[in-house]
Amino acid sequence: MRFILSFLLVLFLSSACFSAEILFVLTNDQIYKSSDGGNSWKGIYVDSADYVHYSDICFDRSAKTIYASVSFGIIKSVDGGKHWSKLYPSGESCNFNRVSVSLDGASVVYALSDNAFYRSGNGGKNWKTMTLPSTQLFFLAPFYKSGRIYVAGGGALYASGDGGMNWKRMGRDVFEGEVICDVAVNPSNPLQLYVAASNGLFYSGDGGKSWKNRTISPKDWIQTQKIVWSGDNPKCLYAVDADVKENGNAYLRRSVDGGLNWSVIAAKDEILLMAVDPLKYSTVFFTYLSTLDASGIESSLSTIARSGDAGRTWKSMKAVMPGYSSAKILSVVPW
Repeated sequence: MRFILSFLLVLFLSSACFSAEILFVLTNDQIYKSSDGGNSWKGIYVDSADYVHYSDICFDRSAKTIYASVSFGIIKSVDGGKHWSKLYPSGESCNFNRVSVSLDGASVVYALSDNAFYRSGNGGKNWKTMTLPSTQLFFLAPFYKSGRIYVAGGGALYASGDGGMNWKRMGRDVFEGEVICDVAVNPSNPLQLYVAASNGLFYSGDGGKSWKNRTISPKDWIQTQKIVWSGDNPKCLYAVDADVKENGNAYLRRSVDGGLNWSVIAAKDEILLMAVDPLKYSTVFFTYLSTLDASGIESSLSTIARSGDAGRTWKSMKAVMPGYSSAKILSVVPW
């Protein structure tokens, strides 16, 4: 009897430890959700008389709330995506490109439209129009302190230490004339960040005042396209490198020393998306094209792979990736 009880206890603890992650995938015209770690997917319906074009999605961990930026504003869900409410920061319909929420429990939300920048201090109920340092902005870097944020576009990176009231351009001599591909901020220290640009991968430990070139690949035609700083391990980062001159040769790399050294943990003809569990740095996902036709042209099928041991081993999911190769954001829910 004691043996049976011990066995059941181990079985229960194992199932609790290895519960499936909840994933979201964003395409231009649809949101998809998986409640079993990517094995199956369901499209999420947003009730709207207007055409809905999706551009970004983020999660408020403390309030268990989802925000998405769409063609007419910001939408919000408090029940895991079953129902959505519409938020209009500008008071009128406007195309919104990015949305980001503070992860320090302050319910501070930032939204970036085609021509304006907005801040809400109460989860989207009320909005304030903020100063916009440039009209050519495409990135709103996820931030981890409500007052420290970064925005970027083209070859320009701007930082604000007071929630968007004042801005300062950072790294002008490093990024001007280049293309900024991605920005990653240390969840434990918002002054530490990486910027992946067309001329390399750069690190700053002082909020962008000074920079060090930490390009991953010695080959100048392989560039870092995506970089993610782990939410629960400040020493762990993941990055996707892609060959920008030839078709193929994409690499998923991992660093366990804050970006000083990197190791290849996956290689494919093309890696489309990558996401890391914010609560468990060892759980990482990426999507890739699973087949090519006889002429070598990309097929419309793509596959999602999961690793629970920081990329040492991988398992490919049976389900075809929703949105196929048009999917543009893959996220793991942080609760």
